[in-house]
Amino acid sequence: MFRRPRNIMMAVGALLVVALLTPYINLSRFRRSVGTALGSALGRHVEVGGVHVELLPLPAVVAENVVVGELPEIGAEPLARMSELRATPRLRSLWTGRPDFSSVVFVEPSVNLSRGNFVPPEAPAGANPTAGILKLPESGALPSEFPYIEVRDGRINFKRDDLKSVFFFSEVQAALYRENGALYLRFRGRPARTDRTLTGAGEVRVEGQILPRFDLQARLMDAFLNDLLALARGSDPGIQGQFSADMRITGHSSALRMEGRARVADLHRGDFLPPIASAPLQATFSVSADLPARRLDIAEVRSEAGTITAFGGVRGFLQSDPGAGPVDWDLQLRLNGADGGRWFTALQHFSPRLSGDFHVSGTIDGKIHFMPGPVADGELTVEDLVVRAGGGAPLITPGAKLEFSGPMVRLLPVTLSSSGQRPVTFGIALDWTTPVRGPRLLQ
Repeated sequence: MFRRPRNIMMAVGALLVVALLTPYINLSRFRRSVGTALGSALGRHVEVGGVHVELLPLPAVVAENVVVGELPEIGAEPLARMSELRATPRLRSLWTGRPDFSSVVFVEPSVNLSRGNFVPPEAPAGANPTAGILKLPESGALPSEFPYIEVRDGRINFKRDDLKSVFFFSEVQAALYRENGALYLRFRGRPARTDRTLTGAGEVRVEGQILPRFDLQARLMDAFLNDLLALARGSDPGIQGQFSADMRITGHSSALRMEGRARVADLHRGDFLPPIASAPLQATFSVSADLPARRLDIAEVRSEAGTITAFGGVRGFLQSDPGAGPVDWDLQLRLNGADGGRWFTALQHFSPRLSGDFHVSGTIDGKIHFMPGPVADGELTVEDLVVRAGGGAPLITPGAKLEFSGPMVRLLPVTLSSSGQRPVTFGIALDWTTPVRGPRLLQ
C-alpha cells in the first residue's frame, strides 16, 4: 500500500537531482556537441541553431532551427528541416557533457525523400531497405542504443534526383523504433499533390517491421475515388465512390509483394446521383512492385461476384516528371461465371442511356484486354440472358455475345423471346469509355 507514494517520491527525487545538476551543465558545450550527437543517431550531419534544457514534464534538450543534412551520394538538399527538435537525453549525458539520446522528436518537420533513401544507387537488388535512410554498420545491425525517433505533424516530400515530385504526405505522424534487434515503423499520413487540392484521397496507416526486411500491415481509409484517381492521374476522371483497402506488404523496396482486400461502395459517374442501397464491390488482390523502377505488376485481382480475375502491369506510376510521357499500362480481365446482373447494375450508374427501369441478368464468361487510349480487345458470352424493361414481361435468350474493339463494345444481333409475344431481334453498339471521355456514340 506504500508502493505508489514511494514511486512518486523517487520520481520527485530524480527531478530534484536533475534540477540541482542543471546549473552545472555547460550549455555552450552542450550546444556544440548536441549536433554531433544527433548526427551520430541519425547518420547525417546535423546543424543546430539554439539549444535549451527543459525539466518538465520530463527532462528534454530542445534544439531550434535544425537542419538534417543528406548523404552526398543521394543529393544536396537536406533530408529534413524543422523549427524545433526535442530530444530526451539519457541521464548520464547531463553531467558528462556528452549528449546521448533515448528519443528524438521532429516537431512539424519538412522531410525530403528520394530514390536513394530506399535503395542507394550502388546497392544491388535486395539491398538493406533502410540503407539510404539510416547510416548503419555494414552488418546491417542496429546500434544497441538506437533512439526512438518520432515525427509530429510533419510533411514528407518526394524527389526524383534534384527535382521535387508533385506527390507528398501531409499531417504525418510517424515513429521509428528498435525492438529485438529489428527496426519498426508506425506511420499515419494523408497523400496529396502540390498541383491540386485533394480533400478526399484518404488516410494511409502503416505499421510493422522494415529491417531486416519489410513485413508491414497497411490500410487506406476514408478515400473517395475521384480524389484517389486524381492523385495518380493528375486530373479528375469523373468516377466517384468510396474506396478502402487492407494489405500486407513483404519483401524489399525493389521486390515488394502486396496481398490484401479492396472495397468500392457507391460507385457512379460524377454527374449522377449515388446508387441507392447497392451492394459494394469487393476484391482480393496480389500485386508485386519495384518502387525505384516505378513498376507495378498485378498478379491477380479476384472479385466475389462470380469468378472475375485481372492481371497486368503499370510502368511509370506516380510519375513526377511532366515530360516523361504517359503512364504505360496493360490489363487483362477474365470472367468465369460472373454475375451479369450485378455488373450491369453498376454500369447503369455510368451511362445516362441505361434507364433504371431496364434490368438484365445472366452469367458471363470470356476475356478482355484493356490498353491505353483507353481501348479494349476481346469478347464476352452471356448465358441465360434475361432482359426486363419496366413492368413488361421478361425477354429471354439462351446466349448472347459482346465484342470489344477499340473504344466500342457491340452486342451482336440476338433474338429475345417472351411467352405469348413475338420474338425481338436487336443489336447495339456504344462507346464504353463514356465514364472517362464523356458521351460519344450510340448505334
